[in-house]
Amino acid sequence: MPKEYTMSTNTRGQAIDRGNRPRRSRVVALGKVDLVLALLGLLAVVAAHRLMFMSEALALLIIGVSLGTAMSRAWHARRGGLEYGLLHRPFRRERRPYLLQCLNHWLFCALFVAAILAGTFMTVPALVALVFSLPLPV
Repeated sequence: MPKEYTMSTNTRGQAIDRGNRPRRSRVVALGKVDLVLALLGLLAVVAAHRLMFMSEALALLIIGVSLGTAMSRAWHARRGGLEYGLLHRPFRRERRPYLLQCLNHWLFCALFVAAILAGTFMTVPALVALVFSLPLPV
């Protein structure tokens, strides 16, 4: 019986040898750039914690993530690269990872709104004013 031999590509278009593995297995490609960015993010969080700027770092993270996501979605919408399959049939087996990612984004936004309503960031303007020698808001 001939050996089944398949090739597939990862997200960057590079060929990946799948060999004799079953079709349902997934290949996760993590590049050097991804690892460097993750380590830089971890380093920034540790530095913010050490310098007691965690609330400012969290606020900057929220602003950065939301702007980056909006720019990415606008870019893909302009290029015609958005797929609307998750909106049509969200509970299909092949769309479960995307559904979990969507739920993760909404949970993150809900927790951030809860943190705002709880008053977590009330001291941020005063701390920023002190650091940059600005007059305090009234």
